[in-house]
Amino acid sequence: MRLETKQCRRYRRALALLTAILAAASTIHAQTAAPQLEVATVKPSNPAKEHLGLYWRQPDGFKCEGTTLRGLISNAYGVTGSSVKGLIVGGPTWMASQAFDLQVKVDQPSIARWSNSSQEAVDEERRSVLRELLAERFQLKLHREPREMPAFALIVAKGGPRLQPPVEETNLPAGVPNSRINHYGNGHIQGHSATLANLSRSLAGESEINGRPVLDKTGLTGHYDFTLRWSPDPLPGAAPSDPGGQWPSLFTALEEQLGLKLTPEKAQVEIIVVDSAEKPSEN
Repeated sequence: MRLETKQCRRYRRALALLTAILAAASTIHAQTAAPQLEVATVKPSNPAKEHLGLYWRQPDGFKCEGTTLRGLISNAYGVTGSSVKGLIVGGPTWMASQAFDLQVKVDQPSIARWSNSSQEAVDEERRSVLRELLAERFQLKLHREPREMPAFALIVAKGGPRLQPPVEETNLPAGVPNSRINHYGNGHIQGHSATLANLSRSLAGESEINGRPVLDKTGLTGHYDFTLRWSPDPLPGAAPSDPGGQWPSLFTALEEQLGLKLTPEKAQVEIIVVDSAEKPSEN
């Protein structure tokens, strides 16, 4: 009788342990389940409008307006930017010229989970949703391959970084992330709890970089507040945007204001090769 009681206890303990494991696995699966789409529309942009390639985060999804397929691929795969030469190659000719408007809204469980997740995690889920949408609606097929190309490395200057710890912001509008870089026209950006990886991506789109990728090699992994002001190089035939020369060049401003430096180098960079794509059908 005593032996049977021990066996029963062992059985109950084993059953309780198995139940706990299954419950934990179910919770983990629920927390990491892919978002379900409530709305997913893709349509050609109005050709009479200026196509600015706009992208907005929203609490329940995201939307793009006036964005080419090349720009959508750039957003979906975290490429430095569609203006960077040679990072997205191949594909049909219309990929870089015809613009589209895209709207995505996810299900309520995903909205609730996003509200308690980090901005980085939510952004990665948005990119994952966009990748699936491009494969489904544009029949997009691509692959990655490494190529050597001219680049810039972002490093810490001799005097050390001049970056500020982030100041906590409250009452941000819906969809505005805590970690971001705001652009205020040519030659003026502000980082709010921003990473230097994001700064590298922003710098890569500036005309002074001449289409090269910018690789973050600072070794600094924190979040920072900063302001960067410089006098941009004028476009061919255009007057200087800062004729008085109030601000230095981008390269000098980086070193003087942020304690960072851009150095040219050749680097192995992973590029995206578009194998095929089709124009999406009407929703």
